[in-house]
Amino acid sequence: MKGVLLWNRTLEHFTFEKTYMLYRCSNILQRAV
Repeated sequence: MKGVLLWNRTLEHFTFEKTYMLYRCSNILQRAV
């Protein structure tokens, strides 16, 4: 059970990181236009 919880936490963090990177990239692109 503990391992599953840890994996869930890691997956959430990874998804957040990817979303944040996409958000940053789109902001930079919008400024460039």
